[in-house]
Amino acid sequence: GTPESYATTQVSRSLSDRAFTLDMLVKPSDTNKGQTFFEHGNDGSGVRFGITADNRLLLSRGTIGIYSKPLEKMLEFTRVCVTYNNETNEIRFFAGTQDVTDDSAPKLPANFDYDVSAPLVFGRGLDGNMLELRLWTKALTQEEIAATHLRYLTGYEQELVAYYPMTEGQGTTLTDKAGGATLTLHGASWNLPKGISLAVKSGEQV
Repeated sequence: GTPESYATTQVSRSLSDRAFTLDMLVKPSDTNKGQTFFEHGNDGSGVRFGITADNRLLLSRGTIGIYSKPLEKMLEFTRVCVTYNNETNEIRFFAGTQDVTDDSAPKLPANFDYDVSAPLVFGRGLDGNMLELRLWTKALTQEEIAATHLRYLTGYEQELVAYYPMTEGQGTTLTDKAGGATLTLHGASWNLPKGISLAVKSGEQV
């Protein structure tokens, strides 16, 4: 594939001094290689969210990498979430509604400070399909993740700042139902006939 297959906002979004949750449905075509689902900034100061070749969710920034417990192979669409609590400096991972955080894994350094403003980039580094992209400016709890599992949202939920249901099924833009920034597709195609997910390809690995 090619790393030029992805969806991105045309404007920068700031996550400075905020908690956040990245929340999406993914279905990798190849479950035996590392893949990137999301990027925010790409100069070493931004973050990347994806999965490793041994099926651990990964949030990385520069040389820092925080991993989840190993997951079952994603043979079907799987909801994956990573949460960052800026008050406790804690990262947690969820697959479906299950907390898969590896509490024995390395933690963020005490001086971790995330002040990046950059476009949101989804799927650059993913061979497969993605659906229901959500960004929250809060660290969702396991109960909140369960309450929003496999449900369409209104877009007006508190602290939901970006929401792409991806129901267009055609065209090169994705509407943000939370009223933020439209996503523009680059080299991606709709998964027809129903068009309920976006197919992306990339040669990048995590």
